[in-house]
Order: sequence, then structure tokens, then C-alpha cells
Amino acid sequence: FRIISADSHVMEPYDLWWNALGHRFGDRTPRIINEYRGVEGTFFYAGNPGQEASMVRDLDPMTQSSVVVAHEKGFEACGYDGAVRLRFQEAAAVEAEVLHPTRMLGMFRNPDVEVLQACCQVFNDWETEFVSPNSRRLIGVAVITMNNVDWAIKELERTLKKGLTVIMVNCQAPEGCPPYR
Repeated sequence: FRIISADSHVMEPYDLWWNALGHRFGDRTPRIINEYRGVEGTFFYAGNPGQEASMVRDLDPMTQSSVVVAHEKGFEACGYDGAVRLRFQEAAAVEAEVLHPTRMLGMFRNPDVEVLQACCQVFNDWETEFVSPNSRRLIGVAVITMNNVDWAIKELERTLKKGLTVIMVNCQAPEGCPPYR
């Protein structure tokens, strides 16, 4: 029988958006920060001032058995390296996966539409590269915010040309936009 996962996820590198957009948007850019609300540590700021930054925790290999197993099999990069993900699929007898975003999900409610649209484009370009080793087995999901329908149509056309045939839009119409109905 065939195993196809319709709800798998990639794990975007924390510095993906900063490397691509930091020069353009500065502090409005999603990125790693070393202090949040007076607490030192490693946090991921999704670019939305109204949303909490999330603490980045290093997994303790002694208590995270799946991390240990993945490392032993050479699969620790499955979330951010398409070639490694293909090796995992073969070992797990998975024929294909629909690969949704992870960190990008936390950005969808950013009211800064200019930053949000740019983040979507950066993710979509990265996802295209991720699935490039075999886009029939690694099925990339483009993210398209619905804050501006004209922009959304252009981004949909752009991502379709790049080979991303599945899209994800906001679950509900963004604030200030007409409802989907």
C-alpha cells in the first residue's frame, strides 16, 4: 500500500527572513533576538509587534529519543533539507508528503502587510528550493496572504510557475478585509 502524508511540515531556518529582508525592513523583520521583555535568552520574533516572541529551546538529546534516532540515521536535517527529507521518506516507506510551513504560520496575523507579503515570497522561494530534489514526492505548499487580492493573484501565478501547486491562505479574512463569504 502507499503512504502519502497530507499534513507534514518543513522547519524553516530561523534566519531565513532576516537574511532576505533584514536590510529592507530592519526591526520589522522576523528574526532571532537575544532578549525579550527584559529576559535574556534566544527567542524567535515573528515580526508582529502584537504577538509574543517564542523562546527557542535546544532539545535535550538525552530526553528526546526521536532526536537521537533521527541523528543516528542522518535525518536530523529533514525539516530544512529536501535531499535529507527524501532519504527519510525512503527509509520510512513514505511515497510523498504535502509540506506545510511551520514558523511561517505564526506570521499570518502580522498587520504589517508589506512585511507579511515579503515574508510569504521569501518562504515560497525557499519552499521551491526545498522541494527541488523531487517535487513529485516533496509537495510544497505556497503561502499567500489575502490582505490584497491583486497581490495574492500575482503571487499565486508566480508560485504556480515555480511548481508549487498547493496553496495555504489565511484561515479567516485578515482584519479590515471583507469576509471570504
